[in-house]
Amino acid sequence: MDIEPVGLLNTGLPLAIMAMLAVLIPLRIVLRGTRSQVQVFGAIATSAVLLTLAGFALWILLFLVRGAPIFGAFMHAPGVIGAILLRRSLMLAIIWVPVLALVWLSLAQKVEKRKDEDLAR
Repeated sequence: MDIEPVGLLNTGLPLAIMAMLAVLIPLRIVLRGTRSQVQVFGAIATSAVLLTLAGFALWILLFLVRGAPIFGAFMHAPGVIGAILLRRSLMLAIIWVPVLALVWLSLAQKVEKRKDEDLAR
């Protein structure tokens, strides 16, 4: 079995990309000035789905960079290859879930601050 050592391309870069996306996606989805925690929750849930899909696409790209015939393998065993890619995508959740939780907390605090300012007026 050919095991690739941990490196920038196969570990560091995907983790950095996913952490960055975990911050940028929800900030882009939530409307500025919102006063709704439901809207913030919806944006976080949508971000989680988008981050899972981004991780899936990122692993496809990494396999292609390494020269793996990922599309040919997908044609022969779509369920198996899809499960492998989904599993790897969800393993990236180790990074993006805590970052997304911090973004959620930040957005929720901003909503409550806006509500308090409205009450003070």
